[in-house]
Amino acid sequence: NKYTLLEAFADAEAGAAHVASEHFKAGMETLAGAIASTPEIINVEVPGQGWSAMAELSPRP
Repeated sequence: NKYTLLEAFADAEAGAAHVASEHFKAGMETLAGAIASTPEIINVEVPGQGWSAMAELSPRP
């Protein structure tokens, strides 16, 4: 099985605060017992704020 986790932060400082938080540390401790190998990670900083609308898909009227 493969799981994908996507996280987004307003800026690098917000990401650093998340990693330093008690809930993150507790989560890492719990997840360490649930994984078979070290996860892979892609870390990208994207300029701008928020998500853009997807041009190829929208709800039917």
